[in-house]
Amino acid sequence: MSIREDRHNRTKSNDSTVVNSDVLSTKILGLSENRFQDLKQQVVITFAYKNASLKESLRETCVFLNMSAISSSDRWSTNGCYVDPASNATHAICRCNHLTNFALLMDLYGTSKALDETNETALSAISYVGGCLSILACVLSIAVFEYFRLRNDRIRIHENLAASIICVQVVFLIGFGRAEKKGGIPQWACKTVAVLMHFFLTAMFCWMLVEGIHLYVALVRVFKRGNHLRKYLGIGWGEYRPSVLCEL
Repeated sequence: MSIREDRHNRTKSNDSTVVNSDVLSTKILGLSENRFQDLKQQVVITFAYKNASLKESLRETCVFLNMSAISSSDRWSTNGCYVDPASNATHAICRCNHLTNFALLMDLYGTSKALDETNETALSAISYVGGCLSILACVLSIAVFEYFRLRNDRIRIHENLAASIICVQVVFLIGFGRAEKKGGIPQWACKTVAVLMHFFLTAMFCWMLVEGIHLYVALVRVFKRGNHLRKYLGIGWGEYRPSVLCEL
């Protein structure tokens, strides 16, 4: 079954895209939509431009209506769909690996698809490699400190700073990996990653602050030095927790 709906130019004034075709809904009656995800044989749909003049200056994108979107920016998704190179000046050919509500979206400002798949893959690889190298370097630093049994306050501060960096990178890589998966992300998972990222990023900056405080104590207040490790731990890991609660 297919249903056409005319939605040409029906966008908000601050949107950067415009629907330049009918919205086509496709469904097999009596069967679950889950059976028509990741199809081996692609669905081919030909759209006629509502305003062919936009084709000359704007870039078209094959999209589907994401019914589970929680914001207007995620309303149209390109997952599983792309424009066939055989498209011409009056019609666009879309290929998708699932059945849902399809349309043709024109990018007014060139922001909907800034990177192609190759560049996205390269940036993802760089993010993973860089994050893993950062984690490895911090782990090696902590291992060296523990192996030589260095116990003074300065070394403890370095260890805690390295631990906070490790936590930031781990949370980032986990959240980054989930964001690349298809099928959407639960809202609770997004909130959890956001809170943890805020927590550990704040900890990292707090431990940088502690580095400066300890340097001041070591160089300026030479004769009034003592064991300030507990105070440093309070600043680095505990004093900023109300700010995380405010984020919630």
